Amino acid sequence: MLIKEIPEDERPREKLFHKGAAALSDAEILALFFSTGRAGMSAVELGREMIQRFGNLRNLSRATTEELCQIPGIGPAKAAQLAAVFEFGRRLAHEPY
Repeated sequence: MLIKEIPEDERPREKLFHKGAAALSDAEILALFFSTGRAGMSAVELGREMIQRFGNLRNLSRATTEELCQIPGIGPAKAAQLAAVFEFGRRLAHEPY
């Protein structure tokens, strides 16, 4: 299913604006980083596939860019985006409030 086939108020970006980031599933959050999926697969479906493949976000966050690039639809650009966002999260977690 393509993003444009999802009802507008349930699309990840619109859902974030109307319901807040906490209302998004892990797959929807990943979809926002990617913006696009792959042929015949939405970014949300790609995010869901990645979570299923690695089991959870923690395992996904530990994947190397080489491992990420083994997933159809994840090339160097998306792998780099994902690696950077997980590194951002790790750094943020170590910052004092």
